[in-house]
Parts: sequence; C-alpha cells; structure tokens
Amino acid sequence: MTENIGNIRQTAKQFESSVSSAVEGLQEYNLKVLEIARTNADAAFDYAKQVISVKSPSELIGLWTSHSRKQFDALSAQTRELTELGKKVSSATVEPLTSAVAKPFKVA
Repeated sequence: MTENIGNIRQTAKQFESSVSSAVEGLQEYNLKVLEIARTNADAAFDYAKQVISVKSPSELIGLWTSHSRKQFDALSAQTRELTELGKKVSSATVEPLTSAVAKPFKVA
C-alpha cells in the first residue's frame, strides 16, 4: 500500500512538472508568435513606405514581386520555427508524463 502511495505521489510530481513545462513552453511559443507578428508588421510598414515613393507602374510591380518573394520566404521560415518549437514543447511536456503514468503498470 505504501508503495502505491509513493507511486501516486511520484506520478503527481511528474504531472506537476509536465504542466509547468507546458506553461513555460506555451509562454515561449506565444513570445515567438508575437515576435513574428512584429516582424511582419514592420515588413508591411516598410513596404507601404516604399510603395509611396514609387515613380512608375513597372517599379511598383518590381517592388511588389520582391516584397511577395521576401514575405513568402519569411513565412516559410516562421512556419518551420513554430513547428520545431511546438514539437519541442509537446515532447518536453508529454514524454515525462507518459513515462510517469506508465511506470506503475509495468510488470517487473
């Protein structure tokens, strides 16, 4: 009985640790999303400033093409960053909890 209580306490500590990891990971993820939003907003304002100074339709098309390409590349990189961060957060949260929950059920 005492062993079961010890296992339950250990599982509860692992659960608490996993929840703490999840909260920290979500904070890190949210900060990354805010950083990306700021970067994209800055890029949009820079583009708007450049559009205002355009002197010809062909210059506008070139500017638009360049901006679109940069934004597509940035979006691809940002998506990769968020995907990797999401994987890191989920594995740091789920793996310890899974092993802690499964531990009492392992056959010796």
